[in-house]
Amino acid sequence: MRLLLNLVRLAFWIWVWRPVPRNEWLEMEIRVMRIAWVIQRMTSTVQEATQAFSGLVKAWDSLPDAIKEEVRRLDASP
Repeated sequence: MRLLLNLVRLAFWIWVWRPVPRNEWLEMEIRVMRIAWVIQRMTSTVQEATQAFSGLVKAWDSLPDAIKEEVRRLDASP
């Protein structure tokens, strides 16, 4: 379980610090697929993978609005 939590943290920071460039949906899809692939490789059941991804979403939701706005600002910059 600790490994799974560390995996979720890693995926979260990759997501935060590598914002998706504007209008590049393919790049975003590739990043999401990479995160999903890592979660799939590190978990043995669909339920664990679902919980890991849910943890990633909860971590994003728990961030202060200022950090979310900074990520969105970086995403919108050329």
